[in-house]
Amino acid sequence: MPAEDNKTLPPLENLPEKVQRKGVPMRMFDGKSLVVAIMAAMVGSFPAAAADLVTYQLDWLPGGDKAPIYVCIQEGFCEEAGLEIKIEPGRGSSEAITKIATGASDIGSAGMGALMAAKATEACR
Repeated sequence: MPAEDNKTLPPLENLPEKVQRKGVPMRMFDGKSLVVAIMAAMVGSFPAAAADLVTYQLDWLPGGDKAPIYVCIQEGFCEEAGLEIKIEPGRGSSEAITKIATGASDIGSAGMGALMAAKATEACR
């Protein structure tokens, strides 16, 4: 394929300010991707001793949107980081947020809407 056929993103400085965030075009992320990216960053930021047990809370059934945690385990990235991951099934984002907030699970996935509703409810107390 000729080089002129390669399509690239425009330089970040040419993008509208609304599209930029910390140097990453936000158009590349949807809400769930952003939540998964934040959780992956959190897992990577924990100092890990010999195989620390981390409980990952699913918000619902395993599916394609949960692939990053399964790939992390299958490819040995979690093990390399000294993490043993226990995956817990979920029954919705609200339950997942509750389990994470109460410490029953360490990290997990949940819908952005449920997270915002939980934060708003917390602020009303």
